[in-house]
Amino acid sequence: MLECIESREEKNLSSLPVLYGKFLLSDLQKGQGLTVANTLRRILYSEISAVGITSVKLRPQGYFHEFSTFPFLKESLGEILFNLRSIIFKTSFPYSSAQLGILDFHASIKGPQGLQILRAKDFQFPPEIEVVFPDQYIATVTQKKDFDFALECRIQKISSRESIQTGIDKPTEILRSPLLEHEDENSPNPNLSQNILQKRNIFPIHGTVFPIKRINYTIEHDSFENELVFFEIWTNGAVSPQDVFHQGIEKSLQLFQKFQ
Repeated sequence: MLECIESREEKNLSSLPVLYGKFLLSDLQKGQGLTVANTLRRILYSEISAVGITSVKLRPQGYFHEFSTFPFLKESLGEILFNLRSIIFKTSFPYSSAQLGILDFHASIKGPQGLQILRAKDFQFPPEIEVVFPDQYIATVTQKKDFDFALECRIQKISSRESIQTGIDKPTEILRSPLLEHEDENSPNPNLSQNILQKRNIFPIHGTVFPIKRINYTIEHDSFENELVFFEIWTNGAVSPQDVFHQGIEKSLQLFQKFQ
């Protein structure tokens, strides 16, 4: 009743590979194909979680904004944050709390003075977190001078039902530890949100990279008038289409089991 009939790696315009899987669900009675396929498609789009960078803290502390520029970097801060959104992570460890990844720009410079390209592999991530495309571009250092500049990235699992909104929100509040410095409890206004606005060295990443790129299905009939569903899934490499498909089936069963 369930069979994987095709699995391959495709190339897209961004040169990042896309994993493709095609599955066959058979032995369905008339009308069941649309019910099963549509339910599974909606669950995959809304229930599958991803691991991504949800906020970034800059070192040293100071007041920054998305258009801030630096004499030793080719990109503005906004461009760097945009590049960080594209990093794809893969992990089998079910983190219950946020993890920390650090990119020290000065420590990552190698070789003589000149253009130094920093990529995702230059980050220091926990050993359980794997970068799917280590050569993913982050920024270019234009001057090899003494400077103190680093990015501390908060990495967490997030469901597609959740989103990182602009301003101060729940995911940002959790940044008090370890990404925020110790706050003075005796300060006249120790409110975390206002402290973030004053320091302005923490930036939420609006959204994250979800593993599912696209889903498609077609319904056909066999010689016995039973329905056949051909289900196609494209993922970004963080998880295989086979794993995504099985997760969708498990979550579908869990959804209806609570009504028994």
